[in-house]
Amino acid sequence: MRHVQHTLPTCLAVATLWGAAGIATVAHAQTPAPFVGIWTVAWQGVRTPQQARLVITESGGTYKSNATSRDDPCVGKQVPIVLEDVDGEEATVLLKFSEALHGCTDRKLKIKKVDDKNMMGSFGKTAATITRD
Repeated sequence: MRHVQHTLPTCLAVATLWGAAGIATVAHAQTPAPFVGIWTVAWQGVRTPQQARLVITESGGTYKSNATSRDDPCVGKQVPIVLEDVDGEEATVLLKFSEALHGCTDRKLKIKKVDDKNMMGSFGKTAATITRD
C-alpha cells in the first residue's frame, strides 16, 4: 500500500472544494421565497369548479379546499403542507392529508411561478390556476 503525503496547501484546497460543494448544495435547496404567500387554487372538479386556500410560509403552511363530501371525510380538511423539490420557479407542494385525518392519503400539487401574482399547477393530470390573494 502506498503512503501519500498531503501537504497543507493540498488539504486546504480539498477542504475549500468540499466547503464550496456544501454551499452549492445548501443554495440548491432554496428557500420557498417566491412561493410564500396566500393563494387561491382553482380547478375543474368532476361536476363543478373547485377552489382551495393555499398558505405557504418559510417553514411550511396549510391547504384547505372549499369542497365537502359526505362520502370522503378527507375532503375539506385543513392540512399541513411541505414544499418539496424547490427549483427556481418550480416546486411540489406535498398536501399532508394523512396528518389531518387517519386513513387519508397525501396528495401532490406541482406548481410553477408565472409571475408575482400567478402560478400554474397540477394535481396529476388535473390542471389548476393559482392566484395570489
